[in-house]
Amino acid sequence: MLEVPQLARRGLKYLKEFENYIQVVLCVLTLIFVFPLGHDDWVLPSWRWQIGAIAIFLGWLNCIILLKTMPYFGVNITMLFSVGYNFLILIYLPILLILTFGFPLYMLLAFDESFFEVSAEFELELTYQSLDYR
Repeated sequence: MLEVPQLARRGLKYLKEFENYIQVVLCVLTLIFVFPLGHDDWVLPSWRWQIGAIAIFLGWLNCIILLKTMPYFGVNITMLFSVGYNFLILIYLPILLILTFGFPLYMLLAFDESFFEVSAEFELELTYQSLDYR
């Protein structure tokens, strides 16, 4: 629980860094997953496994953030974050186009029963035939 002394020592500066939020949430989720909450110790409910999976993900994310301070990994991780940020900026346009054309098509064909009877194999066959490979 190194986060509590850091919060006391640094005050509001502690809350300005995104990494600290990840560490606090990681600590809370790990405590919820590890300590029994009145259930059988050997059989965990599914929601606790989901919390454990989120905690593992945040742990790896925290590890990547801590490796960012090392000289060998720092440049590569900074580049990874930069590329990921640019990808998130650009991905909204294809998603918007898919939703723009998908919702009206679904609304028009929702009551047509033959629309839902087409199998995935038939769609793949039509796709391969339209490519016209010879």
